[in-house]
Amino acid sequence: MVTTIGGLLMLVSYFLIWAIAPNWDEECPSWSIFVCGLCIIAYYTLDCMDGKQARRTGASSPLGQLFDHGVDCLSTMLQISTVGAFTQSGGSARILAIQTSTQFLFYICQWEEYYTGVLQHANGDLGVTEVNYGMGLATIVNALVNRNYW
Repeated sequence: MVTTIGGLLMLVSYFLIWAIAPNWDEECPSWSIFVCGLCIIAYYTLDCMDGKQARRTGASSPLGQLFDHGVDCLSTMLQISTVGAFTQSGGSARILAIQTSTQFLFYICQWEEYYTGVLQHANGDLGVTEVNYGMGLATIVNALVNRNYW
């Protein structure tokens, strides 16, 4: 249930931006970008909690892990789409390259976990948690500043 709520928050974020700027070439109002930033932070907080909650209640299972990772994969795509919208990237090759490389890296990490049994979350001090919270904060900051430089 926790994973589902987090995924729904990311869908709300995506559909909000899609309703305002469907081609990512129009300026989004600051309030919508701010809401998207809050959704990203809430999603990742719930994502960090769901596994611990499942283990504590004895409800963890391989199917639950698959569902969690599937929602994570889709949420990664939705986060990049939100960034593409507030940077007004449109259908540029840059946003396609970012989206493709991010999804490829996500796939490689899952592949590595399948064969090694270990999912690496960090490389030194910088990891998935810092990047996701950083994206949420960067989105909120972009809501509070003049975005004409994009």
